[in-house]
Amino acid sequence: MAHTYKVRYFNFTARGEPIRMLLSYGEIPFEDERIAREDWPKIKPTTPLGQLPVLEIDGKQIPHSISICRYLASIVKLDGKDARENLRIDVAVETLLDLQKLAFEYVFETDAAKKDEKNKKVKESVPLFLGKLEEHAKQNGGYTALDRVCIKYLESLVFNTKLNNVVDKESFSVLLLDTGFLCLKHFMFNLHPVYLKFLYILATPLGQLPLLEVDGKAIPQSTAICRYLASIVKLDGKDAKENLALDVALETLFDLQKMNGEIKYEQDAAKKKEKLEKLLQQGLPLYFGKLDEYAKKHNGYIAFERLSWADILFVCVYEALVNLAGKEAVASYPSLQQVKKNVLATKGINKWIKNRPAVEGYDLKQDL
Repeated sequence: MAHTYKVRYFNFTARGEPIRMLLSYGEIPFEDERIAREDWPKIKPTTPLGQLPVLEIDGKQIPHSISICRYLASIVKLDGKDARENLRIDVAVETLLDLQKLAFEYVFETDAAKKDEKNKKVKESVPLFLGKLEEHAKQNGGYTALDRVCIKYLESLVFNTKLNNVVDKESFSVLLLDTGFLCLKHFMFNLHPVYLKFLYILATPLGQLPLLEVDGKAIPQSTAICRYLASIVKLDGKDAKENLALDVALETLFDLQKMNGEIKYEQDAAKKKEKLEKLLQQGLPLYFGKLDEYAKKHNGYIAFERLSWADILFVCVYEALVNLAGKEAVASYPSLQQVKKNVLATKGINKWIKNRPAVEGYDLKQDL
């Protein structure tokens, strides 16, 4: 019996269109539900995380656009043939998402002065990001990751439709810095004897950190790196369905991580307090509540009844949140506490935590 699919999103492209395109590419029939903005407040509580897009498969709602796209890509054979090919795809996708994020921040900024600043940042970043993708496309016969159609190509079609409305391409590049996933990649390598070297230099493929150097080749994009490492150390899913469950959990953690970062780097004291209150009153109950349900269902693990890299990412997010809001803020989620215990009990991670450089504030060493 064929599955039924429904895409639920607003009446524009953005994060919903890659999903529609992937289904269309695979010639998979789907219902295209376009939700009017005025109807969103009453529909929002009926979605898994109060977000769109959502893909319904046989009536079951799946959140998080990138998780959906990765799943559909595997169904319609637009993913990689092996871990290395998927790494190349993920690097390209993450590059597009970085640029998309900058464009969205510009589009939705209401303060005129800040809007000008963000427009300038987008213009400076376009040559760097699109220039790198242009190199890949030239090397791969007109495709952005491999020498055939892949998910990133569809993403780039949608993204550039939006981008052309925001910026011109006659500008220079700017280097960005991002070290958010440093401890996570250390954790993963301590599960497996793979050579790891981080380069803390600005002369990077996309002007960003962290980097993973594999046999002398620098690989950017932290999430892409982690997906690749997870496949090497067997902390990914066994099939497309398991990887969908894993990706939904990961994207939920990424949402929390984003909120944490916005609070940490907010300079305005009043806004910082407001964002922290929003995290404590809305973000944690929603996201940790959902993750705690997953962990209870899977006996102390988030995605499956075994360790995955979602569990490791959770421990990294947990440590950051405790430093931001205190242990009491995250104490009322017993199944997630068990996840933390399970992760810290693994031999490689336990050894890494004991021997890693000192961490300011709360340190996971305290829980060993």
